[in-house]
Amino acid sequence: MTIDFRLSARERFIAALDKHPKHPITAADVQLGAPVVSIANSRNTRITVTALNPKLTASRTIYYNRLNPQLLIGLGIVLPLTVTLPTDSHGLLEALELQYHIKLVPEDVLLEPVTAGTYNIKIAPGSIGWIGTLDVAVGTIPVDYTHYVMCLDDGSMQMLDNDFILLDDRDIAE
Repeated sequence: MTIDFRLSARERFIAALDKHPKHPITAADVQLGAPVVSIANSRNTRITVTALNPKLTASRTIYYNRLNPQLLIGLGIVLPLTVTLPTDSHGLLEALELQYHIKLVPEDVLLEPVTAGTYNIKIAPGSIGWIGTLDVAVGTIPVDYTHYVMCLDDGSMQMLDNDFILLDDRDIAE
């Protein structure tokens, strides 16, 4: 299953709940509690989902894994972001989404002042889908985004070229 990181963590979470074709679940149907760090069930997070719609009942505890954005990109990789005059960490989120198709929303990120140079985006403890940090290089010089490295769940690396996964050099047209 491919994860669409252009959706917010909340949107991805609701989509994961919405699996029954006869009984769709929307964000208005449930209330999500605060995510809590957990080691139960081999997952790093637990959250309580409470029904708000009369067609649903009770509350359920869900165990799942929040993702570390730095592990998604690769350990030791500093992601270049082209941003003009950033003032705070929330000001980096639009560039992250536009340039890399990774959507973090203000509720996902601690609000801190930012200047040009290397910056560590810190994930807020209450983020539904993310945990950890992401290193970015903030600058105004446009960056060539045609190639950057992305880690897969098994730790292997893939190169992306205009949203196509390159398996080897034979996939590149000269």
